[in-house]
Parts: sequence; C-alpha cells; structure tokens
Amino acid sequence: MSQHLLQVLRSPHIYGRLNAGERELLLALRSRGRPRLVVADVPPAEPGHRRGRLCYYDEDGDRWCQLCQLPAEVAGRGCAVCPMFNYLFVVPGGEGAGRARSPSRRVLCYDPLGDSWRDICPLRQARPHCQLVALDGHLYAIGGECLATVERYDPRRDRWAFAAALPRDTFAVAHAATACDGDIYVTGGTLRSLLLRYDARRDSWATSPAIGDKDRTAELLSAHGFLYRFQLRRGAGGSDVAVSRCSASARLWYRCASHPLPEPAGLRCAALGSLVHCLGRDFHLRFLADPISPRFGAKELRPFPAPHGSLLPAVLVLPEGGTEPPRL
Repeated sequence: MSQHLLQVLRSPHIYGRLNAGERELLLALRSRGRPRLVVADVPPAEPGHRRGRLCYYDEDGDRWCQLCQLPAEVAGRGCAVCPMFNYLFVVPGGEGAGRARSPSRRVLCYDPLGDSWRDICPLRQARPHCQLVALDGHLYAIGGECLATVERYDPRRDRWAFAAALPRDTFAVAHAATACDGDIYVTGGTLRSLLLRYDARRDSWATSPAIGDKDRTAELLSAHGFLYRFQLRRGAGGSDVAVSRCSASARLWYRCASHPLPEPAGLRCAALGSLVHCLGRDFHLRFLADPISPRFGAKELRPFPAPHGSLLPAVLVLPEGGTEPPRL
C-alpha cells in the first residue's frame, strides 16, 4: 500500500479503517531507505526548448545521475517544487512557450518508487513564482506573481482550498519559505527583510521583527529548531554566500558562516538532515547545520553538470538496486 500512498489516502474504505499505528507504519514504509539530493533542471520556456531532467547526487562517487526527463510542461522560471510523503510535487507556473506562455493552475506529482508522473487537482489560482511548503501532511502554495493569497492541498480529498492570505495584502514574489517547529516562515523577495510566520492551527499570519539586513535572501531553511537564511553578497572584494540563523522561539538573528564564491548567478539549497546542499550553476557546497558550530565543509563537491536552466533541489528516498541510471 505504501507504494500507492496517494491513492490509499483518497480511499476512505481503506485508509479510514487503519488505526494510528498502521498509518504511521504506512508513511514510514513509504520513506524507507537512503535520502538523496535530487535536482530538477528546468529549461527556459522557449519554443523548441529541450526537455528538462530530474537528477540525483551520488555522494559515494561524487557524481550526478539522471532519474528521468521532466514533463514538457515543466519549463521557465516560475516553477516551484516540494517533497511530501516521498513524492515530488511540481507547480510549473505557466504553460506554452515564448510570447504565447500564460499562467497555469496545473500541479504535477512524481513518484520515485514507480518512476512515474501524474497530475493532481489544479490550484484555484494560477500562481507562477510561488513557494511550496509541506507541513503536517498538507502542501501550501504561498504567494506568487502579484498574489497575496495562500492555498492548502489536502491529499486525502485531492483538493486545494484557500488558507489565510498574507498579512497587509503583501504579495510575495522571489521569496523564500520553510517549515519549522509546526509553523511556516516566509521572507525575502518583495517582502524584503520582513519575516512572516504562519500558525496552521489558527490559520493566521503574524509579522516578526525585520531581519535588519539589506542583502537579498536566496533561501530559507530549518534544522534542529533553527531558521537558516542564505544570502548572496556581491562586493568589490568578490562574492560570497552568507548564512544567518535564529532560534524559531527567540527569533534573534546573527551571522554564523560565510563562504567565498565565483560570481554567482543564483543559489538554491536543500537540507538533507543536518547537511544543507547549496547549488549554483558553477558550484556545489555543503553546509553543516550543527546546533553548536554551524559551518561550511572544506571540500567543494561536483557541480551540477551543464545545466539546461534553473536548478530546483529537493530530497527524496530512491529505490535501491536495479539498473544503474546514466551518469552525467
């Protein structure tokens, strides 16, 4: 049943008869194995563009391997990805190519156990450049181009519903979001240094004190009860990625690490336990989110080879064994 979890969740005569222990076991079986960093290489939405690809990083061999091609609809800069229940959910954000491209409500789902793609219920609003966050078995689509609204996906009903909108009619684009200690945090982009916190139990947003740093937030992640803010800084002396963190309870930010970079075009991150993989077109770093001494690793890892477009990382558990996938 764990291999077909989404279908089981939507079947009251099956899932409804399971007790709490059996439901937890079902989720545990679904995610049994070794978590791996996966990256969606999303091509530009141009006429005749190459199909994107979904790849994973093999830590043992410091190499990249291809899992599958992305659906043709997954293209352009407005895409968002998020893992939940060991599925990868993708909001393409748009459809069509070039000047004919238009916003899309479509949502796709990749199952690594079956190596298959399918559609789920579309969003109520098309929201390119939104953020996807998983929390307590639900998926949240936050903001998007000129949008202050938020939608919540219930996998048992295969339905999106509106949640509380962002406060003060603040629309969020180019923002970063993460879940930490049962809440969702959003900052960066059009929100600038404002930090928003969403309480799912009350379906309400609160505004936290401004972070007080003018550098643009590239990513926001959580580990061990801390929020980590990754920023790209460019100056006369060169470029670097700077990391600040705060306790989700105290919300007092301080700079905890930095690492020099070649002139970066962008930065995307994904947390694999306490290890945060930081990816750009020409670099691949690993950051240890240690509660006592957070720091970057001394060794630079193999960058993603010849990206077609935007790199969107996530973490999935992949099946072991079988035919070895092609190396990149």
